[in-house]
Amino acid sequence: MQKSTNYRPKKENLKKYRVNREIRSKSVRVIIGRKDSDSQLLDVRDAIKLAEEQGLDLVEVAPNHNPPVCRILDYGKFKFIQSKKAKEAKKSQSKILMKDVRLRMRIGDHDMKAKQKKIRSFISSGFKVRIAVFFRGREMAYPDLAVNLLKKIADELQDISIVDKVPSLEGRSLSIVLAPIGKVKG
Repeated sequence: MQKSTNYRPKKENLKKYRVNREIRSKSVRVIIGRKDSDSQLLDVRDAIKLAEEQGLDLVEVAPNHNPPVCRILDYGKFKFIQSKKAKEAKKSQSKILMKDVRLRMRIGDHDMKAKQKKIRSFISSGFKVRIAVFFRGREMAYPDLAVNLLKKIADELQDISIVDKVPSLEGRSLSIVLAPIGKVKG
């Protein structure tokens, strides 16, 4: 049995900077120190030499300017700080988790109670729930029956949920979104 060769290493979402000899321009504006006002227009070779004298790297931070803007800094430390910032930004993002429940228009009462029990457990766990009624064939001619079915479910679950999105037709399905009263899991 052969192993799958679909493995791809995870790419970093960090911006790629040109460093030292990768810089293509003949002359660059070099920012020295922490202030943006301290800058000089230098030949790229002289700028690289200046950076090497300090034991640092010449990093192109604004390649679209004319001439490109570079900074003299420790590139390894710079990349580390950038990755820390990206992780922190990703940590502060919230993901709204949503569960899907699918129904047919002609669902039995016992099956409806089982689905409602499952929806109730999702909502009490803090998830949003999208309930979709799928149509087959001529059922598309009677969307009002599906709307009534979704409203009936929403009414029976109104003690723990609110309607986040009213019933809407999307292709061959009609869906509604219920959100828990209070905090959504994120």
